[in-house]
Amino acid sequence: MSVIRNSIHALLGMMLIAVASSANAALVNYTITGDVIFAGTNSFGLNDNDIITATGTIDTSSLASQLSSGSLLGGDAVGTIYFDASSGNTMTINVGNTVFDASHDGSFADGGYPYLAFGIPGDGVLHDFNIFAEMGINGAPEDFSSFNLGFNDSTHAISDPYTIYGEWRPTVAFSSASPVPVPAAVWLFGSGLLGLMGFARRK
Repeated sequence: MSVIRNSIHALLGMMLIAVASSANAALVNYTITGDVIFAGTNSFGLNDNDIITATGTIDTSSLASQLSSGSLLGGDAVGTIYFDASSGNTMTINVGNTVFDASHDGSFADGGYPYLAFGIPGDGVLHDFNIFAEMGINGAPEDFSSFNLGFNDSTHAISDPYTIYGEWRPTVAFSSASPVPVPAAVWLFGSGLLGLMGFARRK
């Protein structure tokens, strides 16, 4: 009976660790705004001075300083947020009449892309926004890329031979993300284990 009891204790411990890990994730919503400086001729329906936005939810626990209360704490958050298949971070980019997400990046499944890089010590602003979607790869509807924000500019490239030139604004808008509820299945699983524990104790 001690084997059953020990197994139940171990399973409960694993469940509590999983729930605690979820609770400790520093989740925030973000909005990044980009200005189209030169639209040229493009298939997105964009004109000069139009706006491009990137929105989603990120886990900021990997940053040297946390994001909270709608701003960078102390203005000096440093680190990189990745959007690969295992990250759990989300990204939706609205480019005129076309919508992209992180999975459209050609390297999404391999890890490392797309990513957002925040700050240098004492800075705390967005320094790089790197994504490359090639039409047809991972379902990307058009070509779209963003890079070189560290030089205070970014190129939003679309179907060759046309390109859009624009700049991502270095200030990012943050807000608290809604806490992720613990799935009902987890509570049911926990209740069942507690019941088994009581049964084992009576035996």
